[in-house]
Amino acid sequence: AASTSSSGGAPDVAAVGGATVSPESVYNGTVDFTCVNADAAGSGSHVLDRDNTGIGQEALRVDITDGLGNLIYTLTYSNVLGVFAGGIGDFFYTTPPQANPITFTLTSLAGNGLPQQVDYVQSGYCQGLSELVAVPTVDGIGLVALTLVLGGVALVVIRRARRTA
Repeated sequence: AASTSSSGGAPDVAAVGGATVSPESVYNGTVDFTCVNADAAGSGSHVLDRDNTGIGQEALRVDITDGLGNLIYTLTYSNVLGVFAGGIGDFFYTTPPQANPITFTLTSLAGNGLPQQVDYVQSGYCQGLSELVAVPTVDGIGLVALTLVLGGVALVVIRRARRTA
């Protein structure tokens, strides 16, 4: 059996089978990406059930980053609790993306006794932008080993050159 309780402005929680479950907002839509915007309008419902403000609202943040990790859009807003059809908005980047992939993150903020919660993450692409490719790195020990190997090869080449001369 599930029960809910509220005490003195504390967030509502449900006790289910002896476990305590905090409210969890959910975005049930998708995001379409272009080179100028991320469109999350008209694609699914958004369930807001975390009163992280103490005034019957949920505070959220939209962050959009490009493939280099640059923040190309951010918006913090709040809305009354409830279920909202039709998506959450059309977000035009304030800075043009420099590389793919472009990542949309919707976060329900910490507050009123509730922790921060990432509600939704989706990545997409801008036609014509390059995709960031991971570049392998070499640590200090690897660099020393590579130097020794290349130094050894150079010695062998020099010795062979002297023998043939």
